[in-house]
Amino acid sequence: MNSKAARYALLIAQILISLVIFSILVLGISEGETMRPMVTRSIPCSVQTTANLLFSVILFFGLRKTGMVELSIAPFLLLSTSLENIRIFSYYAEYSHAELISSDVLAALFLFSLLLSLVMFCGLSFTFLSRSLISVNHYILAGIVGVVLVMAFGPRISDAADIRHIAVYRMLIIILFSTAVVSFAAGILTNLHTYNIGKQVALLGLTVGDFMLSMFSSAAPLYIGLVIFTACEIFLTVMIRRGNRSMGMSEIIASEPI
Repeated sequence: MNSKAARYALLIAQILISLVIFSILVLGISEGETMRPMVTRSIPCSVQTTANLLFSVILFFGLRKTGMVELSIAPFLLLSTSLENIRIFSYYAEYSHAELISSDVLAALFLFSLLLSLVMFCGLSFTFLSRSLISVNHYILAGIVGVVLVMAFGPRISDAADIRHIAVYRMLIIILFSTAVVSFAAGILTNLHTYNIGKQVALLGLTVGDFMLSMFSSAAPLYIGLVIFTACEIFLTVMIRRGNRSMGMSEIIASEPI
């Protein structure tokens, strides 16, 4: 996703999603005490989306000359993880008893974005093991097509919460999540350069944090996942900016193990 038009489109979409998620949170707050549980569950949605927007802006304006494979996938990953927060509409409907968007549409969008995010996390983890075998644009396109096919032929869902209770989706989510985690861990062992370790640990944290934000509905795991996700996003930003200042791009991509 290196073309200028695509990068602008992704950034604009990120801004729009952030505005929509924040607007629903504000709407819930404005409706008073009865919406307090909705607001509690929705704050992580808004914070994650805002953090993704800030990271997207940094990538767009501060690191746009970087050719690293991970950063080529990152804008698309940030967009898909932000889209997962469409579930805030379900929270609003649950406590206000007013559907702003059909539950079927919300469930489909949430499942699509969750599966796509996990596919993108897997793509990030694979780049450390086989950089020369991956074409970013082809991988993203294949990921989108694959997720659409899974949803087209898989069971229909009418509520985002149903995902955890449908065996085929639950198993697919677990497989993709486990694949990304194992691949990141393997990537650490194959390249013990300090920069590489820090970057992969941060990406692993993003994977775990997003999984917790998406798959749990109670406050404790939601906020734990949020802390993990935002902390790793901040750490990754610092790592990448420092790496770009102190190393040439070729040194970053081809760092030799210590």
